[in-house]
Amino acid sequence: GVSILDEKSKAKFAAKYEGRTIKFDGTISAMNNHGDYDTRYDILVTVGNSAEGTRGPNFQFRDVNLTYDLHLTGSNIPDTLGIGDKLGVTAQVTEYEEPTDLFLIEPLSTRVR
Repeated sequence: GVSILDEKSKAKFAAKYEGRTIKFDGTISAMNNHGDYDTRYDILVTVGNSAEGTRGPNFQFRDVNLTYDLHLTGSNIPDTLGIGDKLGVTAQVTEYEEPTDLFLIEPLSTRVR
């Protein structure tokens, strides 16, 4: 599982997992419109069950549409998502942005838990 990471550990995590698929339970901690779009979002997903974040990695779905890009699965697919919603995430790590301290992830499947 993913746990507390210091800067050196984040770099090692990024090197190890870039391009690989990860699975984790997380919570939407922030959600903003992507640029000037009304239906595309940047969504911060932190590990665990708290929207207030953790000391683990910060994952972000960037420039995603809720309907198509998140690949929502399961019997409980909501019409909208928001801060505090708990997710089961399967995603590919695309890159680590050191200046923003974000691991950018590409959603493969997402379920509301």
